Amino acid sequence: MFIKYMNNYNSLNNLKSNIGFKISIASPLNIIKWSWRKINNIIILGQISEPYTIDFKTGTPKLNGLFCEKIFGPLISWQCKCGIFKNIDPIKYTYICPICGYENTNSQVRRYRMGYIYLYTPVVHIWYLYELLPYILNLPVNMLEYLLYYTFFLEHNKKINFLKKITITQFIFASNYIQYLLQHFNILNKLLKIKSLLYNTNNLLKKKYIIKTINLLNLCLLNNIHPQWIMLDVIPVLPAGLRPLIYLNTINFVSSPLNEIYRTIIIINNKLKRWQMLRRKFPISFEIIEKRNLQQTIDMLIEKNNSKKNINSLSSHLQGKFNYFRQYILGKRIDFSGRSVIVSGPSLIFNKIGISTNLSIELFKPILLNILKKNKYINTLLRASYYIEYSPLILKRLLKYIFLKEIIMFNRAPTLHRMNIQTFKPFLIENEIIKLFPIACSGFNADFDGDQMGIFLILSDAAKKEAKKNIIFDKNLFAPSSKKNIFKYSQNIILGINTLVSFKGYNYKNLIFSNIEDILNAYNHSLIKINTIFLVRINFHFYFNKNIYKKYIITSLGRLLLQKLI
Repeated sequence: MFIKYMNNYNSLNNLKSNIGFKISIASPLNIIKWSWRKINNIIILGQISEPYTIDFKTGTPKLNGLFCEKIFGPLISWQCKCGIFKNIDPIKYTYICPICGYENTNSQVRRYRMGYIYLYTPVVHIWYLYELLPYILNLPVNMLEYLLYYTFFLEHNKKINFLKKITITQFIFASNYIQYLLQHFNILNKLLKIKSLLYNTNNLLKKKYIIKTINLLNLCLLNNIHPQWIMLDVIPVLPAGLRPLIYLNTINFVSSPLNEIYRTIIIINNKLKRWQMLRRKFPISFEIIEKRNLQQTIDMLIEKNNSKKNINSLSSHLQGKFNYFRQYILGKRIDFSGRSVIVSGPSLIFNKIGISTNLSIELFKPILLNILKKNKYINTLLRASYYIEYSPLILKRLLKYIFLKEIIMFNRAPTLHRMNIQTFKPFLIENEIIKLFPIACSGFNADFDGDQMGIFLILSDAAKKEAKKNIIFDKNLFAPSSKKNIFKYSQNIILGINTLVSFKGYNYKNLIFSNIEDILNAYNHSLIKINTIFLVRINFHFYFNKNIYKKYIITSLGRLLLQKLI
């Protein structure tokens, strides 16, 4: 059984890990593809056109609304809306109900299926309005704000004198005009012109501006970002499972703030569609007001508005301690970590570190659960958790085997230089502490007066290879700054050697021993201490006048043990 566990552990190491992720602007086609799917030759689009959430009398989602079951999936697994396909064995492929037309699949799809909102006028992405768009169009930010937020219509401002080349039609349809400029923008031609200007310019401020423009355009080329994507025609909608609407009682519901923002965007967008249809019968001012409101609402969705502190934006979910990255992605690394007080472990090998059994079980708990679950007699996570709680002997044997192949990273705060992060081979101990070899203290700048150290489990194979090659304790014997040896005796090692060698403070006892075995036997029976002074005979004697003379020296057990080690 134990051999099967070892084979299961070896198979876990062969799993491939994710390479990583990046944040970038998406094309309208990609946003539509995120919600588009084809089932049994039936194409389902994820376009949300109605600002409704649910029917509060029945509790069912509204069609084409923010919680539509056709777009995001069913509320109950393997059950369609009409209820004919109900309480049947779960089929491992999805299909469309021929009666109600709803999909019959697992309800977990509501946590990752996305929708989209089609906008009837292009809207600028606020992240790129201040950082990228001014360098592409060669216009100042305040002028772009003046155009895109239709300030000329609502506020009488003299800045219109600076834009004499732009016609009134372009003012009224400013977002469409900027989108037209971006669609006909050639990055390569722009780069060639700017580079020629760079060589002919002597002004430092202009050079800085040109260099930044060149860097931004090169980033667009490398990441395959088209400039027209800055103007949003389609807005993605988060999966319904990530912005829930929770039922409290017959009257009250609790909803995510994002639902209210999405609902406002759809209402303004539908109003804008109606005003565009009635453009010839009513003044254009109604349409311009809705365009401005739509731009401000989408800005509120992407970036948090300081004036409305209670509304959370998408960027607020990516910032701080409790964001999606740190909670669901980086949090996995935080889960494989621990912290405890360090104490001296002189009996350890210098490249090993002692970890308590309870800390090791919590640290390697997911790995232990996967190993135990693969056994045919356990087979479930619940039974595997029982083994972790009530079978310490099996766990110790598993941990000892895992420790032969694993390497663990240790950190002592504050991390001021690279020597504060090193890796060691783990060693199982019983106490609720971390045992550190005393000579390793100088690299961490630590001592044993209550200092704490963080312990982190290295997950991926690439990180393990890098740790064994670069930051293992064996490779950090010399300081990277001065190239001096930091593997030296200090602190309690010097104090211990002084205690073993020194006679000060201890009285002489009239004891005579013939060999080291008798001395150790007396020490084990508490007849002497480590620094008790006594006489011991050495292997030296001679004859003189028919008398045998033997040589004795005054020493202690500490001195004898130190001499034996040397």
